[in-house]
Amino acid sequence: MDILLSFGMFVFGFFAEKLLDFIFNLFKIKLKKIKKREKINNFYKTEHENIIITATGVPYFYPKQIQENISKSSNFLLAKPANLNCNDASSFSEVDCVSEDFKKYIINNSLQDKLEEIREEIFRSFNEASNGNYFNGSLLGINKMNGFKRTADVKELPILSIEFYKTDYFTHKIIERLIKNTLFSEQMINSTTDFSWSRTSFGISVILIIPKQNEIILTKRSKNTAYADDFEWIYVSVTETLSDTDINEETGEPDLRKCVLRGIKEELGISERDLKIDTLYFYDSFYETHFHQDNIIASIEISNELSFSDIYSLIAKDKFLEVSDIITISNDKKGITRFINDNKNEMRAQTVFALNSYIARME
Repeated sequence: MDILLSFGMFVFGFFAEKLLDFIFNLFKIKLKKIKKREKINNFYKTEHENIIITATGVPYFYPKQIQENISKSSNFLLAKPANLNCNDASSFSEVDCVSEDFKKYIINNSLQDKLEEIREEIFRSFNEASNGNYFNGSLLGINKMNGFKRTADVKELPILSIEFYKTDYFTHKIIERLIKNTLFSEQMINSTTDFSWSRTSFGISVILIIPKQNEIILTKRSKNTAYADDFEWIYVSVTETLSDTDINEETGEPDLRKCVLRGIKEELGISERDLKIDTLYFYDSFYETHFHQDNIIASIEISNELSFSDIYSLIAKDKFLEVSDIITISNDKKGITRFINDNKNEMRAQTVFALNSYIARME
């Protein structure tokens, strides 16, 4: 009897200890999630220079949590000036294709003459291939964005829903200049669709992680790129603009994942097979008020086999046109924060925000 009792107490003690360990570990995981959420919330309470946060994933959006579609009825295109010609006018719209909201805004603010003046100036710069205006490519602007949806299952994961419209780089450059000459306000971005015409470009800021060295890649942008102002600014690993080339073949809709992979291949020469696709995360979307562009932050790891020296020697389509140098910094909160503090004057606001958004998710 004593043996059975002792055995029973042993079994009870064994399982009781396992149960306590399970509860303790569960509590630790829960506490870690609470602390991470609190840290991210504190990040959003901080004021960020030239940044309006438009949506956030806590801690991030997986690619499957982003729903992209393109409007079939609300293209936004400004035509080339009627009185000017160029060698290759085929990429420019022949007529204005604009919304009623845009027409009202121009009339109500007496901006017609200013619009025509800017239109001619920007068109001439494309003709001369100056100020980074080398060609008029297609772009996708934002018609609507909603980061408050949730999945229908018990997990209730956040969903970022984005409706895009077709536009082009020529139109974006005109709108950017036009807004700089008017009273831009945060309300324009937070409105539903009245000012969707002001959101004519959507970019992705990608942070590439090298697991082999526990470092992240940063790039120095070439002086030949748009907005360089004859300076080699420090950016994140890859900065790519979404266009109608980034269309999912199955759905026929824009695909942010495809844009990320294309940007990494074109700027750094790293192919999809050398990336850990399941580590692709999207963090915060934001509107940058200096250049008037929408953006979203993403991160992805490269293969465990690749080192920085392997990446540095790769040949890429746009590497020498857009990137003057590639550097790495330690992939930890202290190292990244120290780098920001030491180099802030050489970084655009969107780069600083992207890196701070990334480290806000770190343990």
